[in-house]
Amino acid sequence: MEPTLNQASIILAASDHEPDIVTQEWLEQNSILKEEPIEFVYRQGRLFVETENYSINLVAQQLKIAAKNSNTEVLNNLQIIANQYIETLPKLSYNAVGLNYNWQVLSTDADLLKKTLVANPKKFDRAIPDKTYGIGGFIYYEYQAFNVFLMVISEPDDHIAADFNYHSDITDSQQLSQKIS
Repeated sequence: MEPTLNQASIILAASDHEPDIVTQEWLEQNSILKEEPIEFVYRQGRLFVETENYSINLVAQQLKIAAKNSNTEVLNNLQIIANQYIETLPKLSYNAVGLNYNWQVLSTDADLLKKTLVANPKKFDRAIPDKTYGIGGFIYYEYQAFNVFLMVISEPDDHIAADFNYHSDITDSQQLSQKIS
């Protein structure tokens, strides 16, 4: 049961991101993206940039930088890209950061989540005798300076998905960089 990281992203929330100023040249000049864009679309206050390894979605309230694969170097560069953006625009009204990870596990036990999350599996089987259901759950906890929301769900073919969202409110760009690290 070795987990596989499917997706990772960093979200920078601010009330005043300016998608209008972000051009391909601006991203290159400020060393935010070192890869050549495959797609660069700006439409009505929304920016989408895609490279071989990353995607960037920018609107007035949030910047989302996502890795397109789980290569260690690509994942480490998420932090570098986010920090370079923050260094370029330190005076934005940053108010929160989110670190998101989606893991998948191939279980050798088809009933693992039922055994783990259901208090009385036999009673559950009597109440829901049809075996086409899925089991899942939500867990909320605090981890260091973050509030963590974990969603665990069963998927087809005995896969289990675990979505972690680490959220932290911040008041300035220095706090933001510290929390991303």
